[in-house]
Amino acid sequence: TEELGPDFHVALRAETVSWIRQRPTDGVYQFVLARRADYSGGEVRLSSEHQAFRWTTHDEWELLEFPPLSGYRDGLRRLWAI
Repeated sequence: TEELGPDFHVALRAETVSWIRQRPTDGVYQFVLARRADYSGGEVRLSSEHQAFRWTTHDEWELLEFPPLSGYRDGLRRLWAI
């Protein structure tokens, strides 16, 4: 709800990975938990923290750029491998 709006709904799946990332803006370390989910309806309404979103396939996500030291690439690779 916070990131994608109150009307966006997913059905969470059991597949989960976690990692520690360093936020590039201030160096603060954050614990990130990522779960697989199936879209079940609703419109995306991004919070002011985000500029855009896009759906990707299993193969397309690796073309995305991630902030340095974010750990997203390794974390998402592990999630897709489950």
